[in-house]
Amino acid sequence: MSNILNNLTFRSNRSTPLSYQELDDNFRKPNQWDISYQTGYKLGMVVLWDDSEYNEHGALTFWQCLVGHIPSDSNKPGIDGTWTRIGAAATSTGPALLISLTYAQLLTLKNLSSLVIGQEYIINDFQSTTTSPIEPLLVTAISTNTFYHIAKSASFPKDEIYYDISGGTKGGIYRRIDTIQNNDIGFDYRNIKFLRYKIDVTTTHATGNASFNKFAVIKKTGTSEIYIKLNYTNAPFTDTSAWKLFPFSNLSYVAPTNLYGYYDNGIEEWVNIYGFWQVQTDNLDFLIPVTNDVMEFHMFSTTPYTTGVQSSYSTIYNNIFEHTGSLPNTVFFGTDINNNKISYNFYGNTIKTGFINNTIGSDFANNIVEHSFSDNKISKYAMDNIFGNYFQRNSIGISCQKNIIGNSNSNNIIGMSFELNTIGNTFTSNTIENNFAVNSIGNNFSNNIIGSWIGNIDFLSATYVYQPYLKELYVNQNFTPRLKYYDRFDSLQIVNANS
Repeated sequence: MSNILNNLTFRSNRSTPLSYQELDDNFRKPNQWDISYQTGYKLGMVVLWDDSEYNEHGALTFWQCLVGHIPSDSNKPGIDGTWTRIGAAATSTGPALLISLTYAQLLTLKNLSSLVIGQEYIINDFQSTTTSPIEPLLVTAISTNTFYHIAKSASFPKDEIYYDISGGTKGGIYRRIDTIQNNDIGFDYRNIKFLRYKIDVTTTHATGNASFNKFAVIKKTGTSEIYIKLNYTNAPFTDTSAWKLFPFSNLSYVAPTNLYGYYDNGIEEWVNIYGFWQVQTDNLDFLIPVTNDVMEFHMFSTTPYTTGVQSSYSTIYNNIFEHTGSLPNTVFFGTDINNNKISYNFYGNTIKTGFINNTIGSDFANNIVEHSFSDNKISKYAMDNIFGNYFQRNSIGISCQKNIIGNSNSNNIIGMSFELNTIGNTFTSNTIENNFAVNSIGNNFSNNIIGSWIGNIDFLSATYVYQPYLKELYVNQNFTPRLKYYDRFDSLQIVNANS
């Protein structure tokens, strides 16, 4: 018969045989807690204790030593943090099942491989950030030094929480599922907030009908309205083919940064500039002035003026935001955010109410989205765009970047490299192939079939592209952009693309 000692893992929380010294420490001396054990209890020792000293429903329970010490009346099990209960105190209805510890205490047990397999622990001081409210989390040990990846919240018991004890402030939540509203989001969206800087445009004009450069940012005198110049045509603010009303009012807290690198007037270098929010880049700079005044907002917030108030989740449901490993710094202001499937790197966006039924590819970043953005399929690398109101039922390929798009634009099918275009209102029912870029387009651009490599065209004075009948734009053998259509006699007509 082998003389190897028994594996008393129920006492030592280890998988190797005990030494004779360990047998002495863990079995003969501290069988029952004893104040006369002046040799001292050691980390990991387990003792038997009678809870009835503190609890009328008490029972014999096991306690595990967290800190080596000499026993005294001041460090009996249950007095301070010297011991942790295996199980929990008995109650009038039977024994309890949980151990409540601070994050630091639980992390110590983990690092010492002293967790009890199958035991449920409450992290009673969990916070996602140092300023977040305390949200106790329940975690379950699946080995002596690891936890099951799903935790439970005392504050939101229906949430399914993916938790890693090694990350974040006190561990980190890297995925959170609201099983009632069916929101599956790759970070702790209930508690983490994002900074937004206050925009402050000081250049003013009463009507806008003056000489302004393309991409000038102007505040209408006596109002909080901000306008962006879309082209070089002199026109009043009311001309939506020449001016784009910025989606947010002056002095609102909407800018995700106060420092952006930008492409400096065509010179191939990036430079840093403080005090501006870059929304669009071309050979001309498009920058929104911001201050260092900030507010913090949850991912789902009410208005860009009130910090810390989350939107009602009754209209926020059926959303999937893939986990990326980094925080998205995206804020939705308003309600009706539902039925969206969002891929990773959804970052730096500021979005209004009515974001519904969209499928968004990876790297949707630094966009401003007005209300009623719905039923769209956007591929990856959609960045630095302004999408106007009622952007609906559009399909866009890879690399939709640096466009300013007006209101009521819908039912378009667009290929890759849709970039650096300024587009007025009612851009509808167009089919566009690849590399449609650096074009200036007015209102009511519709029913056009556009081939690849249509770019750098000023359509503001054109007529045919705004007609309701079907037209086709293409590049001929000489690389000249042309437009063809059938007249009322069914005769084919071919003209310049911007005729």
